[in-house]
Amino acid sequence: TLPPPIPTTKPKRLYASTLAVDPSYRRQGIARKLMDEAEKLATRWGQDYMYLHVLKPNIDAQYLYFNCGYELVQEDPWWYMEKRYLLRKKMNTTRINKRMASLPRMNL
Repeated sequence: TLPPPIPTTKPKRLYASTLAVDPSYRRQGIARKLMDEAEKLATRWGQDYMYLHVLKPNIDAQYLYFNCGYELVQEDPWWYMEKRYLLRKKMNTTRINKRMASLPRMNL
């Protein structure tokens, strides 16, 4: 399991660690497409939420994540060297769960 600040009773949580786009390719929707693909994967894996940290001074990244539907969970404690926000987004698992329910069960 992940240590705090991600409280969970599940064994693992999906966490987007690093997203970077070369400055010459920014503002073309690349980061948004990367996040969309990561979220599709999270849904396929049956995750309820996807988590990430964003640095407080990185306003452009915050704008991206909030526009993608992420919400603020908490701010890092005052003693952390780099101030960050923990964000999360609820994954739309309803659609995938309905599809999965219609598939035949496999015994492994």
